[in-house]
Amino acid sequence: MTALAELKRMPSTKEEIASFVALAKNEILSGYENPLDFDIQLKAMEETIKTLRKDEKIKATILKELEKYPEKTILFKGVQFTKKESVKYDYSEDSRWVELNKKMEAIKEEMKAHEELLKSLKAPLFNAETGEEYTPPIRKADDTYSITFK
Repeated sequence: MTALAELKRMPSTKEEIASFVALAKNEILSGYENPLDFDIQLKAMEETIKTLRKDEKIKATILKELEKYPEKTILFKGVQFTKKESVKYDYSEDSRWVELNKKMEAIKEEMKAHEELLKSLKAPLFNAETGEEYTPPIRKADDTYSITFK
């Protein structure tokens, strides 16, 4: 079996995706599969897809295939492909932009430092020199986890 044959077994339409998700969710929630094994597989698929999508040679091959169609938007096997231009601007040659960017970065750093001060507070703090009152942030937390391949 080839690598792409494995991918072809995965859902490829909205309906197939919805059905697959419902079945997978049911299997996990019913205890049929170990949720940690399931999450390892999801993470592996996620990393695989991310790596393949970033590959410039693959992207170029897909764009070359799309060039065979004169239309800007095509429907291929129920999936819409739209050819478009991706534009990025480099403002670094403009002195005013560079100046504003430096100010913005300085403000970001100042905000980070102020956030660290606020996080350290147990109660409001009054600065007699400046007349400012610092209020500790409202802490909101959820249980979560991370998964990393070693």
